Amino acid sequence: MNVFQSLFRNKQRNKRVLLLIILLISSLSIVSAAEYTIDSFDTTITITKKGYYDISETATLTFNVPKHGFFRSLPTFFSIGEQGNTIYARVSKIRASDELDVSRSSQDVTMRLGSANRTLIGTHEYDISYRYDIGEDRFEDSDEFYYNIIGVDWQEPIKETSFTLIFPFPVDKNKIHFNRGVYGTVGNKGVNWTIDETSTKITGSVDTLQEGEAVTIRVELPDGYYLKRTNFQLLFAPIALLLTLFVLVVAIKWWNRYGKDKDLIIVPQFYPPEGISPMDAGYIIDGQLDPHDVTSMLFYWADKGSVTIIEEKKKVSFVKGKPLSKPSSHEEMLFNRFFALGNNGVVTEKDLTGEFSKVYVNVQGKIGSFYTKDKSLSNKTSTTKARLITLFTFIPILSIPLVMTLNYVGISTLIIGGVALLYMIINATLFYTMFRKWHIRKKASKFMFGLILVIIFFVFVIVLFGFALFVTTERTLSYISIPIALLSILLLSLFSVITTQRSAYGVEMLEKVLGLRDFIEKVELDELKRMIDKDPSYYYKILSFAIVLGLEKKWAKKFSSFTLEAPTWYAGDALLFNSLALSAMVNRADSSLISNLAPKGSSTGPGGHSFGGSGGFSGGGFGGGGGGAW
Repeated sequence: MNVFQSLFRNKQRNKRVLLLIILLISSLSIVSAAEYTIDSFDTTITITKKGYYDISETATLTFNVPKHGFFRSLPTFFSIGEQGNTIYARVSKIRASDELDVSRSSQDVTMRLGSANRTLIGTHEYDISYRYDIGEDRFEDSDEFYYNIIGVDWQEPIKETSFTLIFPFPVDKNKIHFNRGVYGTVGNKGVNWTIDETSTKITGSVDTLQEGEAVTIRVELPDGYYLKRTNFQLLFAPIALLLTLFVLVVAIKWWNRYGKDKDLIIVPQFYPPEGISPMDAGYIIDGQLDPHDVTSMLFYWADKGSVTIIEEKKKVSFVKGKPLSKPSSHEEMLFNRFFALGNNGVVTEKDLTGEFSKVYVNVQGKIGSFYTKDKSLSNKTSTTKARLITLFTFIPILSIPLVMTLNYVGISTLIIGGVALLYMIINATLFYTMFRKWHIRKKASKFMFGLILVIIFFVFVIVLFGFALFVTTERTLSYISIPIALLSILLLSLFSVITTQRSAYGVEMLEKVLGLRDFIEKVELDELKRMIDKDPSYYYKILSFAIVLGLEKKWAKKFSSFTLEAPTWYAGDALLFNSLALSAMVNRADSSLISNLAPKGSSTGPGGHSFGGSGGFSGGGFGGGGGGAW
């Protein structure tokens, strides 16, 4: 009985072991099964008279596990012959039967069909069409069609492959060569093909292709088989260069004749020019109303008894005093509208919020209209020339996108043109900012502007070189033209600013203002003492002009060794009053005004493909690439 029980137990245990082995084998077979299969791939290539390849492809895949869709990659960079000459193919007019995402690099183009928000199981068919262009014919004595129908980069075997090639003119059957196998293979085993009676249509099929196997066709064609294409980019480049050089020469001549300012004769001025307010002095220097100009006016009015400045806990308010005496139209507007912001003739920092920016804009327009006609600060002829030079700048701006993409004008042309235009705007703005106060800028400031311009130049060169990697088949031409065009934009932007010459009146007034600045900056203490002895309020009479000239701190320092009486127009809680304390208060008032000017809420190398040989070899042609599921 014990023997039978033992045998029975052994038998039961053996069954369990056997079942375990069966389950293990089944699980291994499931794991080893492919996540997807490529059931078939069919391609139709229509070769046009000018050598474009219009290609349609249909891929059928079966997904054994959830997948999003199908992807297809195409190489676009090739190295030819022993010299290593390069060809950059262009892939365009891409269409697909499913949701499509296209990504490009300097080496290839990848087309991804399907959606990241959706997965699929089972058999699905995908259609893609595109134009593949390797550019102008590069052979002097012959033409050819050399193409990888199937490339070496497919991720799974392709069970069935079929192809159709349609030529624009008859081809010689004896000069058609197929190769099939891994990269470099010579031989057409497994490739079945026929050519029709017109000798223009080749059809064929290939048995199962394993991973890494390619199918390549090379057709030797007589010289002139493809119609010659006009390379508009190559034709336009010298025209653009000549036009750019022409307008540069014109700009230099105009600047030399109309734009050069006469040498200024600066004589130190002990008092402000007659009939000129600090706001006028600031505008005469740079032709623009600045926030400091407005700040200076408050202290100018205070010295004349029209404003009282009150400071409590470092908060500044302004009280309206006596009416202005013989003000200019823009000074009167600023005074009236400034105090209209407050209540009962008192303006606090809180009153400035939001509305002060509108006052500033209105006064800016008013002072601009004041300095016109006989009081114009600039020469009318030179201003006209400067505006024409600005228009000249559009010649190199347009040359960049056209030299890069004229053969294939499209959205990339507009984008590159926009980048070039942005570069011009940045340069013009920087030059305008730099030269409108050139006479009072320090050497360090001028050096920094120059350094910024150099950095911006190289940034835009790099950006446009990056575009050249993706959008043009004439990269060498682009690499030459981009820095030339950008340098031309830089120079023309410069001349568009410096060609504006000051009028005789503008020169006269600038000399007077700079004469006062020269005095404030260089006056010796002994001279100041004599001025104070003569006029105890001298510091306050000059203070508003020191503010507009950016010298209020230097002016305060010069007076730090003198005892000053507190001005009648100031009321504050400072225990100690001197020039330095007043300078600090000026800065606080200035910061308060500036902070309220803006309305609230505004604000070949590795990875390349080389080929050659009389009959070619597998994987050695253009196109190819691979594909798979994702």
